[in-house]
Amino acid sequence: MMELRPGEPHDSEELSSLAHTSKNHWGYPPEWIAAWRDELTLSPDYIAANNVVVALSDGAAVGCYALERQEDQVELAHFWIHPEAIGKGLGRRLFLDAVDRVREMGVTRIQILSDPNAERFYLKMGARRVDLHVTEVCGHTRELPIMSFEAGR
Repeated sequence: MMELRPGEPHDSEELSSLAHTSKNHWGYPPEWIAAWRDELTLSPDYIAANNVVVALSDGAAVGCYALERQEDQVELAHFWIHPEAIGKGLGRRLFLDAVDRVREMGVTRIQILSDPNAERFYLKMGARRVDLHVTEVCGHTRELPIMSFEAGR
């Protein structure tokens, strides 16, 4: 049975490990994963300051997301699914839960800085690509889709 609950600061280590496991699933070079260490870390302070939701299966975190409030929109950040849970509906469940929470916040737009491997998922959920963020990691250029989802009220 899958349970969703608010993230708590003591979840930091488990959620950071989940983020690393999820990112590793896409076959990125180890040096890239090492370069992303800070980006893949959900610190206790981060969890306390943001709306973090954890998906648990048999007591273990198998997914999570964070919502970061920014004036008239919310950024969907740290959307991680354990590789063994990919394709089983957990991503959809977490995304729809995030949409509900955003609506409760009175916000209508969700922005997502997507990993290229996740863009297809967000498109399937109804988001659209609105821009491209060009970045560099370990001397390689990466193009990250910027997605937008209209949550309505």
